Amino acid sequence: MSRDIDSHGRGGFLSNLAWQGSGAVLLALRGLVGLAIVAKLLGADGYGLYSQFMATLTLIAPVLTLYVDAGLVRYLAGEADGRTVSGQYFAALVLVLSESLLAAYLIGSIAPGQFALWIWGDTRYVMYARWLALALVPAACNLVALALYQARREFRYTVGVQVGKSAAQLVVAYLAAVVGYGVLGVAVGIAVTELVFLLLMLAMAIGTVGRPHFDFSGIPRLLRYSVPLLPTHLGLWLMTTGSRYVLVRHLSLQEVGVFAASFTLGSIAGLFINPITYVLLPTASAEWRAGRAREAIGYIGYASRLYLALAIPSSIGLVVLSEPLLRTVTSDRFVAGAMLVLPAAVGTVAMGLFRIHNTWLLLRERTNQVALMLLVGLGANLCLTLLTVPRIGAAGAAWAFALSYGAIALWNVAACRRSEHRVPLRALAVFALKAMAAAAAMTGAILLVLAVLPAARMLSIATAIAMGGMTYLVGLWVTRAYDPQDVAQLRGILRRLAKVV
Repeated sequence: MSRDIDSHGRGGFLSNLAWQGSGAVLLALRGLVGLAIVAKLLGADGYGLYSQFMATLTLIAPVLTLYVDAGLVRYLAGEADGRTVSGQYFAALVLVLSESLLAAYLIGSIAPGQFALWIWGDTRYVMYARWLALALVPAACNLVALALYQARREFRYTVGVQVGKSAAQLVVAYLAAVVGYGVLGVAVGIAVTELVFLLLMLAMAIGTVGRPHFDFSGIPRLLRYSVPLLPTHLGLWLMTTGSRYVLVRHLSLQEVGVFAASFTLGSIAGLFINPITYVLLPTASAEWRAGRAREAIGYIGYASRLYLALAIPSSIGLVVLSEPLLRTVTSDRFVAGAMLVLPAAVGTVAMGLFRIHNTWLLLRERTNQVALMLLVGLGANLCLTLLTVPRIGAAGAAWAFALSYGAIALWNVAACRRSEHRVPLRALAVFALKAMAAAAAMTGAILLVLAVLPAARMLSIATAIAMGGMTYLVGLWVTRAYDPQDVAQLRGILRRLAKVV
């Protein structure tokens, strides 16, 4: 799929991606099971409370890291000196721990009422705000702790920790809902789980790099790279989930729950972008550090085609299956949000291309340009959301997400063309057309199955997905959209994963 990457390099990239991708699939299943548990056992109001808790946790925890985990990956990828790795890694952990403790004190002790009012629109949820503050400390440190293994490209460890933590949180959520502790019990369980896994990660890190060293002299360079990425994270988060705070003001927590369920379903393609970018940055950084710029850029083009090969059929398939899926895994109240799946899917595909092509700017340490793009996109998203939500409800927030991400994705792709080493966009466009043609045939197969079998049953949906997936693969084969070498390598990787399982 790329002439700039040899077969060995592609094989290693695909192998790492298979590990991280398998973890992403398990995390997605956890998300769907969690949706069914919280939505069915606690109702739309409970799911609204829960989704706001988790959305805020995913916003603030990365902010407290000052994005130094991204800086660690950028600078420690390919670093052979163990003392240098240990010194920068543990110094960054101390920095983040200090910040997160201060933030937890401010949120949980000084202003819990104001925090609850901001998140849930009601000061009655002060206790939720306090437990959220406690969960932030280990959650932020966990992000930095994982950066060591991401930089070293030891993705078996990252997958094990991520999946293990999510599975533990799922069990806690189920037990809290069944026993009767409600969403507050889920919040307490999440905080405790984050702490347990932080202690585990620290023990693993000491076993990997030895006794901790603290080299604070590298912190200024790390912050110069990382701090400009804070607007990037805030922009990504606010464009994805920030509209829920507008919905809380103009609609209700129940409407937020319906929106969150449909948006979660429509953004399933985001499953693929997270493992791809997670593997891409350390891989491309190691090539760039070694002076192989052409190969580093080749990985970006390769990752883009991999993403489209997965994101296009999953997004189109979920749009077609949205109503029966929502009817099956939730209650009838959530089915009204099926129309929100399409804009969520369109925006998620655009978001994936944006994040992959950001790697080109990160390699050149042009983090300020990344931040500018996200701030412009965020401004457009906010304006569209505020204008449309009072008039057309949650659909306005969903389409604002799609349009704003589409605009900055095009901007980012255009920026990648103004370079000595260009990402091959023509080849990417041709591949996208082939994938969409195969996805059109897949859609026909799904509709045929749903016409024959009862639509609102899980067996029918699973059959439609299986038939559609096979049709899509045949379509890719007919259009010759893939490289036969990649297929052979994927077969070998799947065989190795099967042996591990």
